[in-house]
Amino acid sequence: MGKTPHDLTPTAAADSAFPPPSNSIPEPTGAGAAKIGILIPVKTLTGESDDPAISWDRTWMLPASEARAIAADSSAKHDWYAVGVAKNTNAEADAEEGTSTGVDEVLTVTKARTAPASTTAEDIDQWIAKTDPEANNLLTKTYESRTARDHQRNAVLIRDGQCQTPGCTEPGWSAEIDHKQSYETGGATTGENLHTL
Repeated sequence: MGKTPHDLTPTAAADSAFPPPSNSIPEPTGAGAAKIGILIPVKTLTGESDDPAISWDRTWMLPASEARAIAADSSAKHDWYAVGVAKNTNAEADAEEGTSTGVDEVLTVTKARTAPASTTAEDIDQWIAKTDPEANNLLTKTYESRTARDHQRNAVLIRDGQCQTPGCTEPGWSAEIDHKQSYETGGATTGENLHTL
């Protein structure tokens, strides 16, 4: 299909603190607190493109100008993730068939310790270079606990978008993260063994 792990297109994911399900991450606190997960193409973030941002569950889009404004808002508490996606060489065919979600296959999700200095192309490139997606990929990290940690859960939500049960269209933010092979039977708490249900 033309998708390889070495053929990555970077995407930034901003998690701006939708209420999560009660059994997952803690509720946001404070007046008007909300959690909104969006995927912003790097070229949109830097102003080189006006492609829209898309929600983590792929159900709605946000105009590029609004996505840039959210990303640049220093008064908002952001969690930044660098998302590596495989380039889709069949994008035109997918668009014609109506099968494209606007996001290619997610290969890496890395939690960034700091936000980019600004949304200029140079600062974004430097920020992505610091994330080291191969070493810090939340989708390949294994944790000894039964439940996914907050950032690992977010990485699975970014990758899956919505419930992975065939025929289910439940948005990821209202679903659960569960093991494919149960923890009790030796299934590891790693992105490769977790999915959104």
